[in-house]
Amino acid sequence: MQLYMFNKPMGCVTARCDAVHKTVMDYFPEDIRRTCFPVGRLDKDTTGLLLVTDSGELVDKLMSPNKHVSKSYEFWAYGELDEIKLDKLRNGIDIGRGREEITFSCDIQVICQGRYKEYKDRMKQEGCIEINHKGDDQLVVCGRIVISQGKKHQVKRMLRAAGCYIVRLNRVAIGTLCLDKELRLGEYKAITVDEL
Repeated sequence: MQLYMFNKPMGCVTARCDAVHKTVMDYFPEDIRRTCFPVGRLDKDTTGLLLVTDSGELVDKLMSPNKHVSKSYEFWAYGELDEIKLDKLRNGIDIGRGREEITFSCDIQVICQGRYKEYKDRMKQEGCIEINHKGDDQLVVCGRIVISQGKKHQVKRMLRAAGCYIVRLNRVAIGTLCLDKELRLGEYKAITVDEL
């Protein structure tokens, strides 16, 4: 079995091939591209830990909805998270857009929050998406969230339901496997099932 840890950069899609966009598999040599595929999905503008393998069995163990394997993300968002919002997120929040769709409970912690002017240099350094906002007085929050579901755009939808707009999302762990901090964006390395 082949298994790789990949640090996905922004701007590529999680697919084997795409007629329009660069894919995560474009970062791998031809022999790996022929036999392997990405495990699960990360949005085009989401960075971080992505596994690539040739094992369908492994994909089922990690991504099947009934397995509830945790995924950990670090984020920057416009907005603020007070204790009321954090409790809603931790206990399950409706992300249904008109139809009730309550998320599972999650673990979420605020790392820092305040005004954009206090954090703008750090946010730029960490690759936050530039969008229109309220200027230097815009409220921003940085945090970490651990979920055990895999709904489409789930973290973004959860934070949006709590009044925040994500401008950077980075997956840092799947289960107990953490992204190797030595891997730069666009780099990969072989790992073993035991590491996973």
